[in-house]
Amino acid sequence: MAEGKPDGKSDGRTDGRTDGRTARPTIYDVAREAGVSPSTVSRAMSNPGRVNAVTAARVAEVAARLGYRANTLARALPSGRTDTLALFVSDITNPHFFGVIRGAEHQARAAGCTLIVGDTEESPEVEARNIERLGPSVDGFVIAASRMSDEEITKLAAGHRITLVSRQVAGVPSVNVEHAEGTRQIVEHLASLGHRSIVFLAGPPRSWLGARRWEALATAAARHGIDARRIGPFPPTLAGGAAAADAALGTGASRPSRTTTCSRSACCAGAPNGTSPSPPTSASSATTTSSARTSARRR
Repeated sequence: MAEGKPDGKSDGRTDGRTDGRTARPTIYDVAREAGVSPSTVSRAMSNPGRVNAVTAARVAEVAARLGYRANTLARALPSGRTDTLALFVSDITNPHFFGVIRGAEHQARAAGCTLIVGDTEESPEVEARNIERLGPSVDGFVIAASRMSDEEITKLAAGHRITLVSRQVAGVPSVNVEHAEGTRQIVEHLASLGHRSIVFLAGPPRSWLGARRWEALATAAARHGIDARRIGPFPPTLAGGAAAADAALGTGASRPSRTTTCSRSACCAGAPNGTSPSPPTSASSATTTSSARTSARRR
C-alpha cells in the first residue's frame, strides 16, 4: 500500500487506463487526501473566504501537490459564467486586426477574463458554426468584420451575447469607425488636387464596411462632379493588392487626372511601387494615386 494513501492508490495511478497515461486528479481525490468533503474543496478553490483559513490552505496544498485544476465549465454551472470571451476575425493575416486583437486581449485581462481568438477565413459558415459550438463555453463573442447576413447575426444574437466590430445590425451592440466622414475627406482631398475620376478597388464581396465605403465615396464623388468607378472584388492580401493595382492601371488610373482608392489596407500594401499613398484620413481605408507626385510638382 502506498504511503499516505489509505485506498492503496499512488500519485501515478492510471485508474484502469491501458494507454499508460496518468489519470487527471479529481475533486474527490483532493477531498480524500485533505480529509474534507468535495463541497469543501469546491468552496476552498472558488471562494477561499467561505472556509476556515487552515482548511483552505490545506486544500490548496493538496491540490498543488496532486496537480489538480478546477474544471472551469463545472465551476460555471452555479453562476452561468466561464470568465472566457471569444473574438473572431474574418482574416487574421490582415494587419488591420492586429490592433483589434491586442486591444481585446488587454480589456479581457483587465476584466479578469481569458480571450480565445479565432480566424473565420472570410467564411460566414465558419462564424456561425464556431458560435454554436463555443456558445456553452464562453460568456460572449466579439465578431470583427462579420461575413454573415443580418438575418443570421440576428438569429444567433437571440441566443448568445454578441458584439460586432466594423458591422452594424439593428438590435446588436457594435463598434464602428466613422467611415462616411473619412471617405468624404478622401474625396475632398482628391478633388482639391484636381482629380476628376476615381477608381475604387473593392475588397471581399461580403464586406459590410467595404460596401458602406463605396456608397459614401460614390455620394461624395457625385457631389464634386467626379466620376467614380468600382472594380473588384479583390482578396485583402498583398497578392490581391498587386492584382488590383494591375486592374486599376488597365482603367487608365495612371493618368494625372485619375486616382485609385483601396477598400482594405492589406490590399493597398500590395500595390506596386508605381503608386504612392495620399495623406492618411480618419477612415480606416487607404488611398493610392500614381499622380500624387505630379500633383505635388504642380504646386
